[in-house]
Amino acid sequence: MSAEDTVAIVINLDDTIQRQAFRCPRGHANWEPVNHHWWCQTCASSWDVDAEFTLLTDHRDRQQYRREEVQLRYGDGTPYKEAASD
Repeated sequence: MSAEDTVAIVINLDDTIQRQAFRCPRGHANWEPVNHHWWCQTCASSWDVDAEFTLLTDHRDRQQYRREEVQLRYGDGTPYKEAASD
């Protein structure tokens, strides 16, 4: 099975409305993709909350997506590339 087989949804990172439709488990819209999971800036600002999470939620229909199910692209169609980890 290829990576393309696991993609359930494509998110345009340049589309603010589409991007903000997706939320961390606590409902924040300022998430980022990192190393096969997600990270929330607002959660990271709190001392008692883990900023890393595994399921990104579409707040419109409550559908949840793992990192490998989401394909991120920019408005011109260029795929998002994660920084390589050393």
